[in-house]
Amino acid sequence: MWEHAWTVTTIPRVGGRDVEPCEAAVREADPDTSSEDAYWACTELYYQDLRQIFTGIQVAGPRLTPATIDRGFHAIPAVPSDDAYVPACYYGPGDFTCVKDATVMHWDPQGLPPGSSVPGCWRMVEDGRRYLVDGWPGGNLDAQARPDEVCNGYSGNALLF
Repeated sequence: MWEHAWTVTTIPRVGGRDVEPCEAAVREADPDTSSEDAYWACTELYYQDLRQIFTGIQVAGPRLTPATIDRGFHAIPAVPSDDAYVPACYYGPGDFTCVKDATVMHWDPQGLPPGSSVPGCWRMVEDGRRYLVDGWPGGNLDAQARPDEVCNGYSGNALLF
């Protein structure tokens, strides 16, 4: 049944890099951090949400107020992402959501996600290429699915942003 599942999601590609940005930050703070602790810090403890808060503080400038955070976020340039690991994040006028693109995945019950020996993964169409709302390719995505596409490494039980 799941072998026919497809999803359009804002979830970026996870795993498959030597070091994820979150894991690198965790290991910089504590080089002796176990892989399990790094996993929990990077998925279950809302790394992306915390990163967003600190970005807001940074873009606010020297006077931290809700208004300066709002101005700072809205000053971030609208740049599409060309990296499957990083979503496009910016704010338009009257817009208060960060992620502006998505990717497409389909379930492969035999696929192995990075770092796992348990079968079952979300295969990323075009290896996780991200598309803005107005930039989706034409045609049927079923026809674009290939069995050799990369498996996304996020866990089914991870909290996703």
